[in-house]
Amino acid sequence: MAASAARAAVGDPGGGPKRVTFVLAVTSANELAALRRRLDYYGGQFDEWTPFHPHFRQRVCVLAQSVAASQDMVSNIVKLHTGIGGLLETSKERNEVVVFIIDVWTAMLEPFHTALIEYDGRNEPTTGVLVPWNPHDAETIENAAELRASLAQALRNNVLRQDDFLRMNVSSHDEFGRTLVQVLADLQARIFSSHASLRTRDAQPRRRPFLQSP
Repeated sequence: MAASAARAAVGDPGGGPKRVTFVLAVTSANELAALRRRLDYYGGQFDEWTPFHPHFRQRVCVLAQSVAASQDMVSNIVKLHTGIGGLLETSKERNEVVVFIIDVWTAMLEPFHTALIEYDGRNEPTTGVLVPWNPHDAETIENAAELRASLAQALRNNVLRQDDFLRMNVSSHDEFGRTLVQVLADLQARIFSSHASLRTRDAQPRRRPFLQSP
């Protein structure tokens, strides 16, 4: 379904598919120091992550929100945490989109790994996952097999679905922008299609019971 049709979906005044929450599975440089040597991609807070450094130094949260704004969507940023099911439940009830942006190194740490397993177990239909993968990050490339295996274990259901809402190898900021636009449009379309199906089902006339004469 075209993105223009998806944008026609109407949610309640406080929600709807024109709102997106970006859940960042990333932590600070200090916490990641136990796992990796190269820490210049990270900062003191989770929202300072620049996965495409040094070729693109913009924080990924700012990039994501600018993409959302270009699609006329309101957005907010949260850090992945245990108990993420509460946010997902609220978003589902309000027909809002949720997109996870995952750092493969952080995904190996607790409580992030467990939180991703919790999310994956819910099989949410209106969520997407983007995994930045910087081909110029030699340390990540050297540890690719272990990093990918750990993430695939946490996102087992997402991997098994093999749909376009899981993007595992987003290799540049340009690709990130293009991919996110497509994922947002597809998620909006899914919400719109779900609403259309419900309206069609509810609009079908009910058949009166047929009573036979004695």
